[in-house]
Amino acid sequence: MTRFIETNQLAERAQRLRFDSLCLWIEEHIDEQIGWQEMTGQSGLEFPVIHALFYKYKSTTAMAFIRQRRMAAQAASSSVGPPSWAPTTKAPH
Repeated sequence: MTRFIETNQLAERAQRLRFDSLCLWIEEHIDEQIGWQEMTGQSGLEFPVIHALFYKYKSTTAMAFIRQRRMAAQAASSSVGPPSWAPTTKAPH
C-alpha cells in the first residue's frame, strides 16, 4: 500500500510539473494563438487532464486563464497595436 501511495504521489508531482511548465509556456507565448492542440502538444497531457488541472490549480478553465493573461499583458503593455493572434480586419475603402 505504501508503495502505491508513493507511486501515486510521484505521478501527481510529475503531472503538476508538466502543468506548471504549460502555464509558463502560455505566459511566454501569450501573444500567439493558443488552442487545445497547442496545449496538448506542448504539455504531452490530454485535453481532459489539462481541463481538470486548470480547475484544480487555477479554479478556472484553460481558455479563461489565457484570456485573463492576455488582458493582463495588454494592460501592462504600452503598445497600441493588436497582438499577433488577433484577427486582422481591413478598413473600408
